[in-house]
Amino acid sequence: MNAANQELLQAQTETLRNLKASFDAVSESRRTSPPAEPAVKIMFQELRVSVDKVVQEILSREVVPAVTQLSDACRLENQRIHREIFETIWDRVDPALKLTDVVNRWVTRFDGPAS
Repeated sequence: MNAANQELLQAQTETLRNLKASFDAVSESRRTSPPAEPAVKIMFQELRVSVDKVVQEILSREVVPAVTQLSDACRLENQRIHREIFETIWDRVDPALKLTDVVNRWVTRFDGPAS
């Protein structure tokens, strides 16, 4: 081998070593995961304010009307039950009251003036 070929061979070998080193560096950087991003600090009070707004909207939009509707339904059902109980009791008490009234009138006819 002559000197010119020897220099060309060394230059190409050096270039190949540089390319291999670059390739190895790129390969290594792709193997490792990127550094984790720092955790975002959320202040408890800020989080609570955000959550409170959402919860209050849901409550006012969905829960309050549902509870109001349930309350109205319970009130109507209680009124129906009370009316039914009153009618049942009145149907049973009314004849006794009428009989008591008749007996009272009959007894007062026989009561004379006190002497």
